[in-house]
Amino acid sequence: MKKILLVLVFAIIFGCNSSDEPIQSPQVINTFSININDSQWQPSLINNDKCYSKFNCFYSEIDAIPFYTITAIKENEVGTDQKNSEKLWLQIMNSKDTGTYYLNDEYGDFNSFARFIINENGEIKIYENNSKNSSKVIIEEIIPPTKNSFLGGVKGIFSGVLYNKNDKSDFITIRDCSFKFEKTNRTDYYQCIDH
Repeated sequence: MKKILLVLVFAIIFGCNSSDEPIQSPQVINTFSININDSQWQPSLINNDKCYSKFNCFYSEIDAIPFYTITAIKENEVGTDQKNSEKLWLQIMNSKDTGTYYLNDEYGDFNSFARFIINENGEIKIYENNSKNSSKVIIEEIIPPTKNSFLGGVKGIFSGVLYNKNDKSDFITIRDCSFKFEKTNRTDYYQCIDH
């Protein structure tokens, strides 16, 4: 009888500690999609994990002027150390509120610009915006800080024409580049929150 009672006590104790709730997978909160020359272009996944995709957003301020820097990388061959890769780089200066921001500055640390780099076997082509308002970002929402990020985030759309730096007759057209960063993630490519 004591053995049965002892078994029942252990079953109740250990049975109450086990969780019948299913383990939830992480939720993707940062998104990025783009069409280049009417073709879908997707940043690379890391280890086929939906939470690790090669795009990120950095928020900063210089002299009380806020700005966002967004990058996205597509590696065309795995493990090539970006010798066969493509990179989009957007920087939006003075982005204090929602609205339209033209990316018509030259590439530089504190300028508003768009840049697309193609690296094919070490041969690099650089495409950049021009100064004629051919590229713009529409910031639809400035996302306030949350438990996911003390810096907050941004949601918007980018479109434009970028010209080959060495051959202005060569250009790419970007449409429907939409992004949403509920959290900025400058130092990594983690796009999820854990439950």
